[in-house]
Amino acid sequence: MDTHGLFSKYKLHTPAEDLTKNRASKWDVIKFALIQQAAQCALGYYTADDQETSIPHEQAIASWAQHVHSMHHDIYVPFAYGAFYNHPLETIPIDGILFPMCLSIARLDNRQAAFFGIIWTSKTVVDHCGYDFPYNPCNIVCPNSVLYHDLHHQSWGMKFNFSVYGSIWDRLMGTYWSPHDEKAQEKYSRSKVKAELAVSKKKDSKSSTGESSAVELGP
Repeated sequence: MDTHGLFSKYKLHTPAEDLTKNRASKWDVIKFALIQQAAQCALGYYTADDQETSIPHEQAIASWAQHVHSMHHDIYVPFAYGAFYNHPLETIPIDGILFPMCLSIARLDNRQAAFFGIIWTSKTVVDHCGYDFPYNPCNIVCPNSVLYHDLHHQSWGMKFNFSVYGSIWDRLMGTYWSPHDEKAQEKYSRSKVKAELAVSKKKDSKSSTGESSAVELGP
């Protein structure tokens, strides 16, 4: 859709933002997503049924967010498979161990677990797709969907909108920020203008470099 400009009116970010804001290339994202999936498959065969967990200290959580989860936030302009661009130290403990444990604690059979996994994966992909389509079922069931999570991916919004399925914890912890808020919309507008200027400046630089080369190689 991005290549052919389809549904551009529903796209949250401009082509200029796609070119200038992300610190991870789409190839990097694909590579790590495949590694992540392979690791989870291997872990599924060899992980023991019984695991022990403990609640880490607040400082440990902050350190984990800075050095581990921050990799996911190299993507400021989200796209669907960017949902799976995560550090291995995040993917293996959470997706490979804790998620299966939760399914086991909930006593879901294989069919129920597969159904929940489909819902969870679909919601994650939709949250990162970068398009706010009308009548999106995820937006209807979970008000904090595409726009809500997109704000969390912005450099100025990373400390807000952590929730995935509901906004109750963000509201309770003071980290809720509506993407429709006037200040949020102002920041989005500035970001778009900044990206356009960066692309324009880059084009001008290439143009001037080409002209200089032509003069040097002239008769």
